[in-house]
Amino acid sequence: MKKLVLLLVIITLSLSGFSKWLIAIHRDGRVNDDGSVTYDRVVYRDYGFLTYIRCVNKGPNSCPRVGVITVGGIAAQEIINYAEKVIAEKLKRGETSGRMIIKDKVLVIWKDAKFRENGQLEYSIAITDEFDVKTGLPQTTIPKAFYL
Repeated sequence: MKKLVLLLVIITLSLSGFSKWLIAIHRDGRVNDDGSVTYDRVVYRDYGFLTYIRCVNKGPNSCPRVGVITVGGIAAQEIINYAEKVIAEKLKRGETSGRMIIKDKVLVIWKDAKFRENGQLEYSIAITDEFDVKTGLPQTTIPKAFYL
């Protein structure tokens, strides 16, 4: 019985060490006549500690909305929508990567931002609520999926 309790404590402590990350990558979609963007390859995975969305190349599939996931108590889709506006403004000033803190609750790191010929914004973002507010650095390593 002691071994079982010890094992449960170890598992709980190890799980609490995982940060909840959201990685979203949008690349080279097709802009349709109605303004929507569709992709050939759409990957959506939720691993518990990491939600990964990758939408790439022109094709017939919509990139899924993030849904009910929250990060730092804020709806993930709301974070993405806000981040896209900020990234677009910074990109106009030549910044293709950076970081921002939203409401002192959420860290957003972005890279590879660019506008396509049609004005569509492309980017890779990593979002977490586990970071140091003073330094703006995440408390855990950014998942490798962000660098793919």
